[in-house]
Amino acid sequence: GWVPGGGGGGVVVAAGLGWALCRPTFPHRLWPSLGILLLLMGLAVGAEALGFRGPALVLWCGCAVSALERLPLAVALPATSVALASYAAVNNDVWLTTAATVGGMALAGYTLRLDAEARGNAQRLLAQERAARAAEAESAALAERARIAREIHDVLAHSLSAQLVHLEAARLLIE
Repeated sequence: GWVPGGGGGGVVVAAGLGWALCRPTFPHRLWPSLGILLLLMGLAVGAEALGFRGPALVLWCGCAVSALERLPLAVALPATSVALASYAAVNNDVWLTTAATVGGMALAGYTLRLDAEARGNAQRLLAQERAARAAEAESAALAERARIAREIHDVLAHSLSAQLVHLEAARLLIE
């Protein structure tokens, strides 16, 4: 009775750790991310030791892809290498299948990394474009205000000059 309960508990713990891995990697906190990744790999080792080979293989592949996608490349490469080497050491498929799977997992992680970087760059460009449009609108508003102020000044100055001429003419007529 302990085996199914332990397996279910392991799946719940793995899901919780997988969710927890996303939390510190988003704001780029390295050490908590590495700690959670090591816990996931340790859970995979424990699952393999208890005879849960399938979940252990899935955990190692997930750790490799997540490390490549979310961690800095200098840290992701060793972490991915450890996870994929553990996968290759335990997997009992033909070596060519294992090599293809390892290469596919590495490629998938790197592809997800490039996709995340591209989305981040697109969001930054969109924010810059919005800021440029806001600055352009502000500049247009200021230019319109300056035009209106010039127009009011010109009309008012012309009107006052004309009034002064009329007043001077009236003064001369009165004298």
